[in-house]
Amino acid sequence: MTTLIRSRAASAHWRSTASDWLAAAVIFTLPWSTSATSILIVAWLVVVVPSLDGQTVRQHLTTPAVYLPIVLWLTACVGMLWADVSWATRLDGLRAFHKLLLIPLLMIQFSRSENGLKVVSAFLLSSILLLFYSWASLKWPSLIWGRTTTVGRAPGVPIKDYIYQSLCFVLSVCVLIHLAISMQRNRRYGFAIAACALVVLFLANMAYVATARTALLLLPILLLLVGYQRIGWRGSVALLTAAALLAGVAWATSPYLRERVDSLIQNTKHFDPNTTYFDPTDDTSETQRIDFWRKSIESISEAPILGHGTGYIRDALADPRPEDKRAALVVGNPHNQTFAVGIQLGFVGIAILFAMWFAHAWLFVGSGWTSWLGFMVVLQNIVASLFNSHLSDFTAGWLYVLGVGILGGTVLRSRRSHSAARQIAKVGAPQELSHSNA
Repeated sequence: MTTLIRSRAASAHWRSTASDWLAAAVIFTLPWSTSATSILIVAWLVVVVPSLDGQTVRQHLTTPAVYLPIVLWLTACVGMLWADVSWATRLDGLRAFHKLLLIPLLMIQFSRSENGLKVVSAFLLSSILLLFYSWASLKWPSLIWGRTTTVGRAPGVPIKDYIYQSLCFVLSVCVLIHLAISMQRNRRYGFAIAACALVVLFLANMAYVATARTALLLLPILLLLVGYQRIGWRGSVALLTAAALLAGVAWATSPYLRERVDSLIQNTKHFDPNTTYFDPTDDTSETQRIDFWRKSIESISEAPILGHGTGYIRDALADPRPEDKRAALVVGNPHNQTFAVGIQLGFVGIAILFAMWFAHAWLFVGSGWTSWLGFMVVLQNIVASLFNSHLSDFTAGWLYVLGVGILGGTVLRSRRSHSAARQIAKVGAPQELSHSNA
């Protein structure tokens, strides 16, 4: 009997360790390879799922942050019933929601693991390596493996695309600022200086090499958050002031940055929703995005409560006007997460999406590394999802799932430990009082 107990304990320890390492590998490979990430996710599921027990699952399903992703997925499943598209298209539309099911599994796993922060640190390490690869590819383009002329495989953006690279770099800047503040307070000045140097390299890369315009909006918002988390409003003002000074230097010295901002303004002016023909020079990513939003709003207004059903996005964004050159541009991404859900599931789906975001943000309200980083992950997804369907996208969506799942599980573990400590204190207090009276 003792041997059997030891064997089960050893097996449980092995599964826990393997699960943590696999999760770290998933988050490390996320900026680098879609295939490797997918394979490692499957491997993680193979290890984790057999370790679940009914009681643990039921306990976690009482938490809104755990069950709301499942509710959104189930709503998308039901939404397939009324979609006026083929079943293949409906199933393809449901695929974007599948990753949400891993949030509860990750929270359960890391509510019983001590390695949550160590696992998410793999993201920072991966981003730092990507930073150096980006600079190196700019200097030596031959270093780009499988280089093509398509966007995302060019000097400075050697892996995937500049949108996700910028997202990684913005988050890394904020994490490193947190780290620099902690190192300075602990009088570990060498580490603090190294963290600040990396911050400068990340910011310089976005200013001079490649950046997404969404990142330019996201960065000051997250800097406000980091400053408030560590120092209060004075910290927010201080960080924004420093960022403004650096932005001024970058604006004066970076033609690339000026071109990115100027093109955003100028190209947006070209949009005219009543135009039936667009000159190729006027049909930009900005005009396309605004047109997608217009079509999304029109589609949601046609079926506001339950939407058009799962998988209907391509039909909603298709333009029936054959004379409009953009009619040939058939896409399944409205470049806004709220619209992506609303087209398919209406206001019901939007309400569940917002409730999930709120529940995850509320979970991370507090102090400490886990809460700071977790709230940052949620906020960046909400802000970036105004301009991109980041929950539906592969890389950005998995970043949210992994960040919220791992850090959320760590928060649940911490709260459970504090609750147990309070219970012990309550039970022990009467005994101590009894002894003193005796």
